[in-house]
Amino acid sequence: MMSIIQSIASPTSMLYWLNLALVVTLICAASLVLAKVLQKRSEVFRHAFVVASLLVLLVTPIAIWVGSHSQLGLLTIKSPQPPEIPSQISPEKPAEILLPWEEFVPSPTLTDQDAVGTAIAGPSASEAASPPGPVGVDIPWAQLGFSLLLATWCLGTLCFVFQTIRGGLLIRRHLRLSTLITEGCMLAASKSAARKAGLAKLPPIFKSQLVPVPVSTGVCYSAVILPEDFLESAKQDELESVLIHELGHIVRRDHWVGLVQRLTVAIFWWNPLVYRISRLCSSLAEEICDDYATESLQSGEDFARTLLAMAERVVKHLDIPLAIEILPARRHDLERRITRLMQKERKMKTRLSLNHIALASVFGLVMIGATVLSTVWADSRVDIAADNSRTEAVAVNARDVTAKGPTDKADSPDNSSTEQVNLADSASLSGNIAARSQATLRLLQEGNFDQYSGWSLSPDGLKMAYTFRRPLPKVIIVSDLSTGVERTYEETTGGNFSLVWSPDGKKIAFLDTKDDGWHVSILTLESGDVEKTDIRVLPCDWSRDGRFLLVISNAGGLQLVDLETGETQAATATGTYDIPRGGGGGTLSAYTGSPRLSPDGTCVAFSHSVGAEESDIFVQSIGSDERIRVTSHKRRDWNPLWSPDGKNILFQSNRKLGRSDLLSVAIQNGKPMGEPRIIAPNLGDGIALYSCSNSGCLLFVENDTRAAVCSSQVDPVSGRISRDYDQLTNSKPQSRSPNWSRNGQYIAYTETSHSEVILCVMNSDGRDKRKLCRVRGFVGSQAWYSDNEHVLYGGWQADPKNPEKWLSGIYSVSIRSRERKLIYHDPNFRGGMGLSPDGKHLALTSTSGTRQKPQLYIVDYDGQNRRQLVKSDGAISSPVFTRDGKEIIYKSSVTREGKTSRQSIMAVPFEGGESREIYSSENLQGNLDMGHSTWLADGRLVFDIKWGVVSASLSGPESRTHCAISLDGKSEFVKLSTKIGNGFRVSPDGTRAVFCVPSRTFKTWLMSDFLPNVELAMK
Repeated sequence: MMSIIQSIASPTSMLYWLNLALVVTLICAASLVLAKVLQKRSEVFRHAFVVASLLVLLVTPIAIWVGSHSQLGLLTIKSPQPPEIPSQISPEKPAEILLPWEEFVPSPTLTDQDAVGTAIAGPSASEAASPPGPVGVDIPWAQLGFSLLLATWCLGTLCFVFQTIRGGLLIRRHLRLSTLITEGCMLAASKSAARKAGLAKLPPIFKSQLVPVPVSTGVCYSAVILPEDFLESAKQDELESVLIHELGHIVRRDHWVGLVQRLTVAIFWWNPLVYRISRLCSSLAEEICDDYATESLQSGEDFARTLLAMAERVVKHLDIPLAIEILPARRHDLERRITRLMQKERKMKTRLSLNHIALASVFGLVMIGATVLSTVWADSRVDIAADNSRTEAVAVNARDVTAKGPTDKADSPDNSSTEQVNLADSASLSGNIAARSQATLRLLQEGNFDQYSGWSLSPDGLKMAYTFRRPLPKVIIVSDLSTGVERTYEETTGGNFSLVWSPDGKKIAFLDTKDDGWHVSILTLESGDVEKTDIRVLPCDWSRDGRFLLVISNAGGLQLVDLETGETQAATATGTYDIPRGGGGGTLSAYTGSPRLSPDGTCVAFSHSVGAEESDIFVQSIGSDERIRVTSHKRRDWNPLWSPDGKNILFQSNRKLGRSDLLSVAIQNGKPMGEPRIIAPNLGDGIALYSCSNSGCLLFVENDTRAAVCSSQVDPVSGRISRDYDQLTNSKPQSRSPNWSRNGQYIAYTETSHSEVILCVMNSDGRDKRKLCRVRGFVGSQAWYSDNEHVLYGGWQADPKNPEKWLSGIYSVSIRSRERKLIYHDPNFRGGMGLSPDGKHLALTSTSGTRQKPQLYIVDYDGQNRRQLVKSDGAISSPVFTRDGKEIIYKSSVTREGKTSRQSIMAVPFEGGESREIYSSENLQGNLDMGHSTWLADGRLVFDIKWGVVSASLSGPESRTHCAISLDGKSEFVKLSTKIGNGFRVSPDGTRAVFCVPSRTFKTWLMSDFLPNVELAMK
């Protein structure tokens, strides 16, 4: 609620609405003064200026917006740096942060914010959890009051708009209940009145008993409605003069002017001056139409007597918006009109001249221009000189924090305020960035993520290089961002790595596999020549002087390679950063980011994991064994990039729950100065920083991974899936691993967003979606208990007695109360899990040590009586009970010389005994996957075969085949489908299936104008 109020009543929003209220009041006052000055001029001339004022009022909200956002206003105020909302967590005591859906769930008092409703299972009953205590909140009363005023403003506007719509419906009703005049004498009078009013075509004239006075309409349908009693007593000249008056409103389009009046009053209903201008406009329109009616008469006395006669018979006015009555509702206005009609010498002008139209138009344009220029806008530009002087005046003590393990979290300075970003008064580059509001985003490229990689921005920010992994050979493409011209270098074969630009932007270093294995090659862009080097390590960065290349050695440490002499020197110690190793020499992780060399070449910044779900940014001087911890937070900080001047490190962080922010921390002499500050909040999901140019342009890629749980019918005989399916969940957040309850009433699944996995449940038709709990270390194994009220999953969470200790094993969560319990604790649990049909036994995979291969065990549901069921030379995974519970099916993988040589589907009796082979994939060029195995109605087992190279995070629907095989092992598998996604599960009755339909694309973004001044960038 507070976040909504703060967004509505932000300083920018408050300034806009105050601008609007003040300018509208000034325009109204100026218009009324001008109408008073022009009192001796003709009514039609004054009316034109009043209508121009109403039109200016109507466009004032747009003019104010243009003036403030385009900085055209002549009046400015200095916008202070927006402060961050202080954390609601006490800095003296760490507190847990609950997910929005967990705020009502019983939870033990833990430092681990994810331990929702958890109890440790043991010989006795689980301990009851106590709800967390209330947290104090500072209520922004000024913003709350402003939000209430703004809500009242909008509510009043809606009421007036509703009245206007109601008026249109009333007009339609009166026209439907009225009778069209066909009498000859009345038609003759009507035609004569139309001719005198200047109408070429007579609009319909109606008579009705519902209207007390003549009424005209003209917005959507032009017509005149006359009272029947008036037609019975009116003379020919009286009827003609009344018709001329009403037809005069139609000629002058006064009904459209009335619509403008209604809209203006609806928007600014709170301003009494707007009502005065609207009444003045209506009064002048009536006086002009009086002149229409008396233009052919010698005097207005007869028409004045007609008005008085009608006024004597009228008891109540209709008051229909968008319709114009001949008599005003205010008695004072009628007296003034009659007094004017009785005057012998009065101005009888009914039409505007071209000069008067031009003057009124110029007046309106001048008023709009004055509105734009009189806007007060907030100047958020940074005074560089002032900031530099302030830098010298502010002394900030550097914190030299050495690396600490998970047990040292209590001493880390950032741990005291989990969700707070300190905004101490310092003149760091990040502070200036945070003060700017004009960051520019440009979409450079989008496409299939599996075809592109290695994006990198040139030092001058004018070119982008990337790798296109089409069918071999792979190519490097360089795109000119100003012209859009791309050049393809066909003779190169880049890998899945970031391309490293030379400081002059003329060369690119990359890891090549063209000839004799892995080595660094250097591409010269101008000639297209590729120089192969003897460097057989992974390049990460290039020094600013162009002499050294920062590389990852085979042993895992960082080295500097002299490109002139080929000499190598150690840059950092081994294993101090997060670089996952892969096939063919390794690959840089887009999630953690590669190590980066500082612009002055003295130190390296990198990300390093320090806990189960924690990584921080470190800086290490070249040739030194001492690393300095730049950030310290119990969530992830990753993807470090140096700012162009080397005084700040940009990085990503998910310390704000449920989002990824771009932060910056000031660095001096390799040490952090002050606390990190947010530069760009909420970048989105799947964001990876790639490079920052010398001109201050940031290149990042959005990995747009989508996955939805879908449902389709299943043929009970063949097991094939219908092509038509229903989507049960949204594509974002990603929904995966669906699993039916045993009665087919519910579906459990997971949602993945911002690197968090949430276990969820919904009805079988996709309704009543509920989020149960956050899951750490989730590996995809789920099982429903026989009561259809509890879901089992594998993972870990903090020990309530010792928050620094993680309890790994199998957990149970209630779909009703969301209470979690640790059913079976095993530090060597490897995620594979199956529950017997009677719910009394668990089949699971575990090891006897960290380097042992997982084996198959069976244990009672209460965690007792564990025994090893199978002992195999290969790794065992994905155990599942048969429907009768007599056998356990599992996957066995045999590895020889570092490669998987044989994969088999095996069956072993529940009571123990020899295993038998059901299916072997020894000659199959694919990976056997039983992670989402299921049963068809005829007793066949469904499993997957994944073909080719599959992404670690999400495989495409074309990369796997769904197969079914009989348990007797005498028949080959039958292919069911290749296009129904993964996570395939059949309902207990065998009539429907659920599965996950994934897609993976990317978008390359360029962010500029977030630096305070380009002069701060290195040239």
